[in-house]
Parts: sequence; C-alpha cells; structure tokens
Amino acid sequence: MMKRISLPALWLASFGALLASPAWAGDEIQIYTNDLRKPGESGVEIHANYTPRGSSAVDWAGQVPSHHAFNLTPEFSWGLGQGMDWGLYIPTTRGADGHWHENGIKLRVKRLFNVEKEGELYYGANFELAWNRPAAVEQHWSGELRTIIGKDFEHWLLAANVTLGFDFSGPNRTATPDLAVSLRALRKLSGNWNLGIEHYAEPGRINALQSWSNSGETSYLVAEYESGRGWGVQLGVGHGWTGSVDGTVLKAIVGIDF
Repeated sequence: MMKRISLPALWLASFGALLASPAWAGDEIQIYTNDLRKPGESGVEIHANYTPRGSSAVDWAGQVPSHHAFNLTPEFSWGLGQGMDWGLYIPTTRGADGHWHENGIKLRVKRLFNVEKEGELYYGANFELAWNRPAAVEQHWSGELRTIIGKDFEHWLLAANVTLGFDFSGPNRTATPDLAVSLRALRKLSGNWNLGIEHYAEPGRINALQSWSNSGETSYLVAEYESGRGWGVQLGVGHGWTGSVDGTVLKAIVGIDF
C-alpha cells in the first residue's frame, strides 16, 4: 500500500481525466510496503487502472476483455494494533461496451515488523481471501499469501513482494500455487516527490515456472507526491514486455484518511 500523501490540484485533474477514459485491468496494481494503520485509524484507497492496449480475447464465459477495460476498486482499511491491520476490497470493472460489473469482494489481513523503526529493514506478510465474479476471475474462490520486505534509505525507497496465489474452486483448482514477484525502487526527490520503477513478474505455477518469453512481465514508471496530511496519490504508466500481458496499462491510487 502507498503512504498517505497530499493531493495537489494537478494530480487531482490527472486522476479525473483517467476516470473519464473507457475502462481498466486488474483490481489493484501495487507493491505492498511499510504502510500500516495504527489502532483507531481507518481510511480508503481508490485503485484505478485503464488498459488502452490489451487483449480482446475471452478465456471463459462472462469474462470482460482487458482491452479498453477500466477497473475501479475502493479498499477500506482499519488498524488492529500489534503491527496488524485489515482491509476490505470491492472491485468493479467497466468494459469497453460501457457496462459496469461488480467483481465480488476481498478481505485481507496484514502483519508487519519493524515498521516503527525508521531506516530499519521491515518485513511481514499479507493474507487475502477473495470471492470473485466471472467478469474478472474464473475461480469463484481464491486467495494469496504475499511476503513483504523493504527499506527506506536516505534517498531511496526499496521494496519487494513475493506472492503465492491459490485457486480454491473452478477448473484450475489445485494445491500448487501461482508465483508472482514484484520489485520497486523509488528515488526521493525535492518537494516531497518520489519517482521510480516497479516491475511485476508472473512466471506461473511454482512446479512449472515459465521462461521470460512465456511469463507475464510488466514494468511501470511511477510518480508519487507525499506530505502526510491525510491525502495521497500515485500515478503509473506500465508497459508489458511479453505476449501474455497487456501492452499498455495506466494506473492510479488515491489514499484518503478518515
């Protein structure tokens, strides 16, 4: 999750223009870092992404193709204490035909260590359970275990997630999880700006990992602005390097503290 940050008018205008586009891909495109709600804290992050160059193919009944699809997902979160918080996702998709689809619901619980120690290596995990609708995911029930590790240096923000995804129902149900690896490196700039790169790799089932050319490989140029006053924004432009992922994806995350 991104840190809560101030929302300048420029970013708000950019996000509004993005929402006016036809549609997007994936209910959340982010790398989990040391962002953690404390007891009594709550808020929402609005995840949005749009795919101007994606696939028009349909792999199962009811699927919304990613090409010109728009995904909008509010994530509500609450602090639990003891280095834990939990969240509730309500993903939706707007297809290229203009119709909206509700994509189910997701629950998550996150546990982090060393987040109170500035400059220290932090680590932890996020557990997620999802009930899905066919517009976005073929399996009605799925889950994930995501490990989190990172460090905030004087001039750099580094983080990595290793995720195991599980299908609990449907034709792809198996005890063998899918593997995903995501990496982030952001440079701290003047004026509370961060600029850098995120990379998302999806090599497939852990017992049959794919080569680069057959895996899902997408890189994003990411910009953040942060001031710690209860608002936050991140914008990114992604390029898919392999044939199994979308060619171009635009993403935005807006965070609001309650």
